[in-house]
Amino acid sequence: MRIFLLVFVMILVGSMTAFSSYEVANSKYLKGDVNGALSEITKDITSGVRDSRLYYLTIKIHKENLKDYSKAIDYTIEAIKLFPQESKKFSTELAELYFLSGKYDRSLAILLNLNSDYPGDIDILYLIGLDYYYTGHYYKSLVAFEASKYLGNRNLDLYEFLGKTYSKVGKYRESLELLSYVYNSTGRKDILAQIVEIANILDINYSDYIVKKPQSISPQYPQQQMKKSVGGPHAISTPTPPINTENTTNVPNPNENTENASTTPQEISN
Repeated sequence: MRIFLLVFVMILVGSMTAFSSYEVANSKYLKGDVNGALSEITKDITSGVRDSRLYYLTIKIHKENLKDYSKAIDYTIEAIKLFPQESKKFSTELAELYFLSGKYDRSLAILLNLNSDYPGDIDILYLIGLDYYYTGHYYKSLVAFEASKYLGNRNLDLYEFLGKTYSKVGKYRESLELLSYVYNSTGRKDILAQIVEIANILDINYSDYIVKKPQSISPQYPQQQMKKSVGGPHAISTPTPPINTENTTNVPNPNENTENASTTPQEISN
């Protein structure tokens, strides 16, 4: 009985220590003390504290604040070994880090394995599409993006890259519909420039696809960066794209064609 109580107390103390360690580090991070948070995390991990949240946080700091992808990769690989129950989240994180490091083949290999283990995951399919897009495999990219959309992804990031991919393969009208939807939802000038360029190729009036007063959402869209990875404190969100309802009579809505999509996750291969 005493041994049982001793083991129980040790487990309880360990859990409380891990919780308090993360709370201290996260509190410093939220206050802008990145170095203080990193110091706290390093001290805790070195002393044997095993809390997946500590790893998520140090990976986030090295990736987003320090841009030290190599160090973030090291922590992610260690986390995959320590927390097998969260291997999907950390493996997706690792794929993103390889992508950001320019190691597209490694990133894609991880994502394709994840797609086999978790078929139909819209975020994994989206990330596969990004890898194919940035390596110039536009038709494979198109299949991945369309599969993600078919399965319910309504993220504007997906619409943007799906539109860009359609343009790359010469399907300009499909591209114009998607990119105009993104522009009408965000008011981004870089998207408008692409719309004008495509409209000139088709010899049509680009203004037919533009609402008069697009909403100003001002999201952050780094051009060669995967969006936030699946799982953890910084998981992907896939909200329904908002659109201004003023003067949208002739503006196409890409959501209307979802049920007619012809691609499925099974079509994605090496």
